Amino acid sequence: MKTPKKRIEKSAFSKKIESVETEELENFLKTKRTKDVKNVLNEKKDVLINDIGKIERSYYVKDMIKQKGFTQKDVILLAGMNESYGRQVLSGKKGISKRDTIIRICIAANFSVVETNRALKLYNMPVLYVKNKRDAVIMIAINEGENYVENVNKLLIENGLDPLKKCSNDKDDEGYSN
Repeated sequence: MKTPKKRIEKSAFSKKIESVETEELENFLKTKRTKDVKNVLNEKKDVLINDIGKIERSYYVKDMIKQKGFTQKDVILLAGMNESYGRQVLSGKKGISKRDTIIRICIAANFSVVETNRALKLYNMPVLYVKNKRDAVIMIAINEGENYVENVNKLLIENGLDPLKKCSNDKDDEGYSN
């Protein structure tokens, strides 16, 4: 039997932002012209934000996970993260200081290279770079649809490259740093 989860009340602002799917908003914006900007900003003022900080990072990653058909728990487990820490990261309560943590989450959620690079940019991390051997291998795995971090790590190790490092808050952290 599942134990009831403690519900955290969300602000009215958070509820409004979550109520509009990113793809829906993107399609809406595709139909607009520059002369419509004032009306668009006014019409969508409840879901458009100014701060590109942790709110956008958190919503982007959570929206993408949902669009890909995964649950946050699935992604956390596939990324090899401690569930409590993973939930805090995805909610924006814990920051991410390691590039490999973001890459792990993106691989687990089956993000494309473009989506992974957007997530990396939002966290002010270097994007996957095609001329970097390790990044090239990761990009190949992502392009092939690999969403098991262990398989990506195996591929990296087989090619003499460092595996994706474990998350710093995981119990089985082996002291890797990024």
